[in-house]
Amino acid sequence: DKGGHILVIAEQIPGAVIDLEKYTDAIADNIKKGLGGEVIARTESKSHPKIGRILHARATVQGAPFEYLYGLFAEGPRAFQVISFSHAESFGKLEADFRKTIDAFKMPSASP
Repeated sequence: DKGGHILVIAEQIPGAVIDLEKYTDAIADNIKKGLGGEVIARTESKSHPKIGRILHARATVQGAPFEYLYGLFAEGPRAFQVISFSHAESFGKLEADFRKTIDAFKMPSASP
């Protein structure tokens, strides 16, 4: 096992239209302030360029270096974070799989 982890966070603001760029900015700011990390790349999602962005970040957590890919998706009142991460030493071996997982993300159908 290479120690890779993936988690999904769902967010909703009823009645709002979440702006993808502002949402991405807020997550990047949280990475910097909350994790004490740095965002080293910000790109469009290849599979969903209109509603998705990917942040590549680094942070040291409890003395250990980690690397992250945040797949960020926003449409209407809903937003999702698909966060993949591993120890920095394993990230290179896992990055392609992390990107495939993020590219495979599909927004769930909205509740009626």
